[in-house]
Amino acid sequence: MMVEDQVAVILYSQLMFGNLFVIRTLQIFQERALLNTTTLTKIGTTSACASALICFFCAHNAILASGLTVTAIFFAIACLFFCERRQIDAFKSEIAPFLDRWILNLRLGSALPSARESALLEQTDGFQNLLRPLFSARNTPPSKRQHLLFTAPVLSELERLQKEPHAALARLENLRSMLRHSSEFRRKSGQAVRQTQIQSSVMLLLLFALTFFTLYRYGWKRTSDIVLGAVGLSILGVVSMHYLARKSQWKI
Repeated sequence: MMVEDQVAVILYSQLMFGNLFVIRTLQIFQERALLNTTTLTKIGTTSACASALICFFCAHNAILASGLTVTAIFFAIACLFFCERRQIDAFKSEIAPFLDRWILNLRLGSALPSARESALLEQTDGFQNLLRPLFSARNTPPSKRQHLLFTAPVLSELERLQKEPHAALARLENLRSMLRHSSEFRRKSGQAVRQTQIQSSVMLLLLFALTFFTLYRYGWKRTSDIVLGAVGLSILGVVSMHYLARKSQWKI
């Protein structure tokens, strides 16, 4: 009876602290204002229910219950990051229409702030919440500015727009053209990278299959030098490709 009471205390403690950890994580993501309340509520509720069911059905094994609870918490956090990443990608897809509307309003004769505000009002609420602080932060040094949607050169160009409104239309058109070329480059390079990854994955699967067959057929003692050599060359090739890819400079 004493052991059962100790297991119950352990399960209750891990359930309580696990739920508190998930709640705190949800609060952090809510402050980031990228995910809506409905998504956060669904993920939090699912994680809490999963943890409760794990503790109920695995009460006979505290170690198994602890492992599954940690897995459920990790899965919930991974879902939060995945949903946030998808939301950021969705916001990035709104940059091009926003700039197009901004350029159109300037061509129609609107002033820079009013043209920007009119274009911004046609975007989603989340996109507006991310961009309004960017345009209102006038006293922040450029070196300390960071944004989820824009890189440092784009932030610098947007800052110059505020300082040189007489050349805003030309700068916006150049910025839009640069982003279009960058997007096309990323699309083409992404296709090439995916093809290379698929080929590398197939080669690694063949290597593992041949290694397993060799060990199964001839044993470790007779093939250890061949297996170690093949694995070493494969690791060397992967490291070399990663190093060369990081040093390669692509021209847009």
